[in-house]
Amino acid sequence: MIKNLIADRRAENCDESDVTGVRDEARRKYFELYISQWRQPEQACMMARIPTLMIWDDHDIFNGWGSVSHSREQQEIYKAAKEYFLLFQLKGFRSLSARPAHSSVVDVRQLSVTWLHPPPMQIREPYHDYGPFSHFLSFGEVAFMLLDHRSERTIDRIMSEDTWKELSGLLHVIHGVKHLFVVIPVPIIFVDSDRPKTSVKTSHKSHKSKSHKTQTSYTSSKSSSKQTMTIVEKNGKRKVKREEEHSGYNTDSFERHVADGDVDEANQWTSPYHDFERKRLIKLLLDYSQRKKVQVTILSGDVYVGCWGKIESESDICINVVTSSSIVNDPPSKVPSLLRMMNNTGSELFCLPDHGRVLLSMEEISDAKGIDGYLVAAQNFLILDPQNTSLGVNTGRYDATFVKKTRQSVRENQT
Repeated sequence: MIKNLIADRRAENCDESDVTGVRDEARRKYFELYISQWRQPEQACMMARIPTLMIWDDHDIFNGWGSVSHSREQQEIYKAAKEYFLLFQLKGFRSLSARPAHSSVVDVRQLSVTWLHPPPMQIREPYHDYGPFSHFLSFGEVAFMLLDHRSERTIDRIMSEDTWKELSGLLHVIHGVKHLFVVIPVPIIFVDSDRPKTSVKTSHKSHKSKSHKTQTSYTSSKSSSKQTMTIVEKNGKRKVKREEEHSGYNTDSFERHVADGDVDEANQWTSPYHDFERKRLIKLLLDYSQRKKVQVTILSGDVYVGCWGKIESESDICINVVTSSSIVNDPPSKVPSLLRMMNNTGSELFCLPDHGRVLLSMEEISDAKGIDGYLVAAQNFLILDPQNTSLGVNTGRYDATFVKKTRQSVRENQT
């Protein structure tokens, strides 16, 4: 619908700088789109009975928003999309009572929304609330952190420095939680169908003394680099030495992809511009899990398949990364690409302060017929069932089940 709006303006030779009426027309189209989709019997029945927590991504605006530069008319369309995101997905204007404006202390309360950024004191129009809309909710010992990765997004960042500081501060004051679910639209671990992911080979050499050496070699998928990390431990002290031969990230190729309209490349965490933020988020969550003794699970979508990843560190922390997307979209139609995705573990290895080596990998998923693979290559949705003790006490762990369009369930390990 939004593509048609822009196409119609092009056909009428409208000046891109003249944005008169663009927002109003976009508002009408977004309203019609939400109503037509949410009034479908299955959707309406589900949403009338099941509480929902939502955060937006580019397709709630239009494909690639924030990852590439946009014209004035597209910025007006963004304002309309934001208005109806607030109305339909966030259920209206944000409440100041959830967190007082200008407060330096994050107020975390049960069954109440905590905004990483408080809303403006006075809002005359919905699009005057500039966001971002990242927020936190806790329900007893279970909590959800929903991160807005569109309001502040540019080609070379996902969240602003202010948001990173707010996120870090919030993670320091959350307490009484057994399991934290972090909702980010684009999965932080996923197999790239167009190129081989990082291959990891690890060899351990044991010694009779108290010191030992572990050497790891890997080749980055985003460059021609070959890196060797040597971790030497002696008397409980660890020293990391890295030797690297590379030609750097192939940013020229990346920028050509974006210039050619390949916004999916720019959306991924593994793009050369977002790799630092990806590691920053991983470290924040590893730190929180280690400090608070809380299980962390990342929930994502966006990629039209179901998959299961793990973030494992030498500090004995494991974060599950569960992706289910999306119930109305078919998986990639190209069989060779799909086969490469299903047979690729997507492994990657790097070091982080306080956690040593961190391994990112895809886990195999088994269906009822015993067929193993790394993807649920069908329309699917995910069910997380809380595991309780015999006395009905929540253990903080969940059983995960992918349900495919064929009505055949695919089970995974606990999270």
